[in-house]
Amino acid sequence: MFSRFILTRGRRGASVQPCFKAQELQGVRGFTLIELLTVIAIIIFISSALFFQGARQRAGTEVKNAAYGLALQLRELQAEALGVRGKSGDFSGRVGMNFFLEVDDQKDDREYVTFVDADDDFRYTPAADTLLDTLALPARVRIREINRLGSGQDPATVTPGGESNGVTVVFVRPVPDATISLVQAAAAYPWTGAEIVLESTLDNTVAAKVVVKDAGVIYVE
Repeated sequence: MFSRFILTRGRRGASVQPCFKAQELQGVRGFTLIELLTVIAIIIFISSALFFQGARQRAGTEVKNAAYGLALQLRELQAEALGVRGKSGDFSGRVGMNFFLEVDDQKDDREYVTFVDADDDFRYTPAADTLLDTLALPARVRIREINRLGSGQDPATVTPGGESNGVTVVFVRPVPDATISLVQAAAAYPWTGAEIVLESTLDNTVAAKVVVKDAGVIYVE
């Protein structure tokens, strides 16, 4: 309700005076404390939902980018194997990538290496092979597990900190084929394919998969 004012003139000059009665304000009603608290609670709930949704989307982007980055590194190793020149049919010195599953003070569930398989045993042997690079996934992404695709040595799923020493992917020169091996104790057991599952450290329901098959197929799911 708008207040009304009138202009009056007296001996001391003009003045503005309100022209309304106190009864006119009796119908004006403000917010109660409960209503204010309800509105604040609704605002906080909506803000929290938007925040967590945004955080989940960011985590999903990080994991997906890490998966595509890992797939690209595998393809680069594959291209290097395809580009090698052999001598008299000898294409020794295969290149590969090893995923550590022995998590300890020196290695964690984010690290992996690229190497030259100098002793041609289809596994990473630090004393015999040539280390090319030590790599790691982004800080908030880790390897959840590596699954076997198709036939191969059990177990079908290996996780960091388990009994297996690691999983190695070696590209056989000069073809694009991949040799995928589960490394246990002193032996390496062949797999026909592997599914490397990455997850967010912030939300383990956010994951992506890098698939490698022995025919040389590499893709992200």
